[in-house]
Amino acid sequence: MGFQTFASPYDWSRVSKYREIARQAEGGCIDISVGSPADEVPQSVVEALRDAATAPNAYGYPATVGTQALQNAISRWFMREREVDLSAIHAVTIPTVGSKEAVALMASLLHLGAGDVVVQPAVSYPTYAIGTQIAGAEVLEVSDVADVDSWRNVAGVKAVWVNSPSNPTGEIIDSEALAGIVRAARSIGAVVLSDECYALMRWDEADSDATQYADAPSILRTDICQGTAQGVLALYSLSKQSNMAGYRAAFVAGDAAILKEMTAYRKQIGQIIPGPVQAAMLPPWMMQKRFMCNGVAITAGCLLWCKRCKHMDMRFQCLRAHCMCGRKPVAAIAGRIWKTWLLWA
Repeated sequence: MGFQTFASPYDWSRVSKYREIARQAEGGCIDISVGSPADEVPQSVVEALRDAATAPNAYGYPATVGTQALQNAISRWFMREREVDLSAIHAVTIPTVGSKEAVALMASLLHLGAGDVVVQPAVSYPTYAIGTQIAGAEVLEVSDVADVDSWRNVAGVKAVWVNSPSNPTGEIIDSEALAGIVRAARSIGAVVLSDECYALMRWDEADSDATQYADAPSILRTDICQGTAQGVLALYSLSKQSNMAGYRAAFVAGDAAILKEMTAYRKQIGQIIPGPVQAAMLPPWMMQKRFMCNGVAITAGCLLWCKRCKHMDMRFQCLRAHCMCGRKPVAAIAGRIWKTWLLWA
């Protein structure tokens, strides 16, 4: 798994000087470069981390696959929030040190290299391409991954990246199109890699109640994966959902055979989530009704916009909060305002 040279840029320091110039302007600036959470971690997470600080899983070596409690919590979350019964489709999970390392190492852990092709959206998270390049494989960018004819007959395709809702466009791929991607990938022996990190962050209407979510189905839903997780992996993260970017807490779920082999490699290279962080991951998975902060749904990373005074705020504000002018702000809609808060330079 030797690392090859990568060519795709991912260097936020390039925009640092422009950020500093913008901050000197009257009223400061709205920083939409990295999309890093700006609010505090939920108190339940802080308490769980504190309570686990001196537990056996802190002073002893933690398990690569995570504690049984963590595995169970993720499975229940999948059932409750994603309509996926992992056991029914013979899927397993493995926690990862944030989703970025899982994305970056994915092609390498799939043993891809020279002559292999990895499909990805043309406008997407830079780490898809970087991970493919590090493995020595070839990147194939397509305008629409759901258009399977754009990649199905390309020689050497071994993996296909799917991102729904899309970062940065907010576009959602419906269940029928996702099922088509799975069928096409299986027909050529390729693995489907579904980045679902933003799956719970979209509202039908900007001013609607926080419990009204548009459908962003999981690739592992039975009707989409045709009842089996074979050749299908889904990634999810707590970075935006629960403001836990600094905790590096995420997971991969799907094909048991693929993840069993990946786990063996991850164990040997030390890609293991610290025990206390594993404990801190439990509250978010056990919370009802998506992501909650002190019992109130939050706009996890969305840009807020006030129609009255045109004030915009990148902070993770409660949906029941109000603008400085007294008006309730509008939570960004995926594909409209939301797509502006994570822009890849």
